Amino acid sequence: MKAGRGALGIFLIILLVAGVAAGFVYYLKTYFPPKGAAEAPLKQPLEAKPKGELMHLKMYYPAAGRLMVEDRLTDAGGPPSEAVVREFFKGASGGSHMPEGVRLLGIYQGEDGILYVNLSDEVSRNFHGDAMYEFLLLSGIYESLMSNAHGAADVKLLVDGREIDSLGGHLLLLHPLGETVTQADEEASNE
Repeated sequence: MKAGRGALGIFLIILLVAGVAAGFVYYLKTYFPPKGAAEAPLKQPLEAKPKGELMHLKMYYPAAGRLMVEDRLTDAGGPPSEAVVREFFKGASGGSHMPEGVRLLGIYQGEDGILYVNLSDEVSRNFHGDAMYEFLLLSGIYESLMSNAHGAADVKLLVDGREIDSLGGHLLLLHPLGETVTQADEEASNE
């Protein structure tokens, strides 16, 4: 009888520990989701332009410590925002240092009006620059998209479908770019 009670006691203790562990795991997953696992806003289709239709773009490129404006005429072949990103990573016609091999994996506008731009990891892996270059690169992406993708409230960068902390380790990318480049610009102005 005592042996049966001991086994039952051990079983209940194991059951209690397993229940507490399962509750702890549930708590962590509910209140601390993995990075990049935040629920994305619903996707809205972007207005596409027919292939062969030429589109005028106003592009902003990092060059010589500032943003250089360049007008481009390109084949649309899809939504204007896709054309902007493709043209941006080609670089300025006068030469501009850009991370190599960057691919656009997807782009959509959420219900919140934010344009979500999903780039391949080459954008961070092949980034070689200081804080100023990172600021200018992000500002160039932001300004180019906001000038050409009408109706976008802001721009959010994703890398391989996930949020990343930073592109080159200097500026945080956990918020939309408008907030990031504006804060960095204000901090530079105050110094």
